[in-house]
Amino acid sequence: MMRRWDCREVPTLLFDFGRFHEAFKGKGLLEIVIGLDEDKRKVRLPKISSVSTGYRTLRGGSRFDFDLVAYGFRDGDFSEENLVIWAVDVNTEKMLGQAAVEHFENRCRLLSLEKSLKPGQLRKWILFDGSADASVVKSAGRYGIHLTHRTQMRLFLNLFGMEELEKGPEEKRPPEAPAGERPLEFELVLPMKADAELVAARVAEEVASYASVDKDTVDRIKMAIIEACINAFEHGGSDRGKVRLRYILSPERIELFVQDEGKGFRPLQAGDESRRNRGWGLKLISELVDDVEITTGEDGTTVRMVKDLRPGSDEDPTTAGDEG
Repeated sequence: MMRRWDCREVPTLLFDFGRFHEAFKGKGLLEIVIGLDEDKRKVRLPKISSVSTGYRTLRGGSRFDFDLVAYGFRDGDFSEENLVIWAVDVNTEKMLGQAAVEHFENRCRLLSLEKSLKPGQLRKWILFDGSADASVVKSAGRYGIHLTHRTQMRLFLNLFGMEELEKGPEEKRPPEAPAGERPLEFELVLPMKADAELVAARVAEEVASYASVDKDTVDRIKMAIIEACINAFEHGGSDRGKVRLRYILSPERIELFVQDEGKGFRPLQAGDESRRNRGWGLKLISELVDDVEITTGEDGTTVRMVKDLRPGSDEDPTTAGDEG
């Protein structure tokens, strides 16, 4: 649902349970809908670029367990200063307690520190199904946490043409390609312009939608291709050059090719400061996908990345069986 936000304006009362309850307690659905429509207080939602479950700082490192973490950009401006991260928890208990609010706030603080976020760059949102004492609602307000009850959420979803509160994660995905069919292949040519890598990531997301790919895998694919594109832009040798991308999707895996027009590069050597960024970029890519192959020469460099899509292929051996 968050992917549909697209800088739309919605009533602020949908994010403020305390004021919503005060304004519409005991009123019928029609009265609430009319009241929200007449309320002039609106919030402009960001353009969401990716949504994932949980948040991990580094592979095998500390994890901040949120139900959802969404990366967005204010006014659809894909720049660092307009980045905004939404951390979301879904509470299904009969009563939203103070301990749950405190625990959520502490995790948000850790996330903000780890990402070095500026004030206003982290939005905190709790969706809850039960009741909440006035003291808990007040505490959430002090922390700047948005509270949305199931009733508000149904109204929120209705604004985006989604009638039900919850849908299964696989419900609207396109059917998986039958085994034995020719792989789907897509090509894209990008200019070496700022933020062009986000276009490549968006295409990767659309390609992955043709298979039953979980959100975490999609985000890994997007991050890998963003890193590969940034490397290509930095080392392509010309601002007027092009970066060519190829996406090949089969039921078992997705292959990503990123080719620049540079003069090639040699592997990073110890103490080589001039290519340190590229070396670290390739190291990150290798953590995000299952296989990386680099072909380089005078005609440019091609980075081939492979992500296995078979169930169970993405289990992290560094955390399996880890009890802390």
